[in-house]
Amino acid sequence: MNKIVAVLIFITVFISACNKVTNKSYNGNVKKVITRNYDAYDSLGVIKKTNLKIEEINIFNNDGYQIEYFSKLIGATYLFSPSPERYTYVRDKDGNLLESSGFFENKFLEKTVYKRNENGDIIEEVKYNNQGQLIEKTIYKFDNRGNNIEKKEYRSEERRVGKECRSR
Repeated sequence: MNKIVAVLIFITVFISACNKVTNKSYNGNVKKVITRNYDAYDSLGVIKKTNLKIEEINIFNNDGYQIEYFSKLIGATYLFSPSPERYTYVRDKDGNLLESSGFFENKFLEKTVYKRNENGDIIEEVKYNNQGQLIEKTIYKFDNRGNNIEKKEYRSEERRVGKECRSR
């Protein structure tokens, strides 16, 4: 009896030349990266892909920073409430993420605003729903060497749900 093993194959198509990944961005003239996730199985040592499940598209600006993300669920259904399938990003002149907005079926779902310290580290992430109400907030603390030493997470109404401390 053949043993069937489910394998997830990532087929990535790069539109443009091969480039080095640096800080979640691409150097050079990459405008779009498409990732397709398939169901696959092992048939006597030969991996055969079957159904396309998810297609992801990442769009980059002229400086190589991601400015938009699309995700399309194909041949599957959501078990829980849907998560955003498209994100748009606002960045500063140095490419640092300032804001991200999530959409589902072209309807605005959520927005996250990022605050940074003088070193460019994210010190606060605040997520809002489509009504402008606070969903969650995460605060990061750094030591004088730039190491992240604390993370506090809050969910709506400023109620703290977690605290993580790191030491060296």
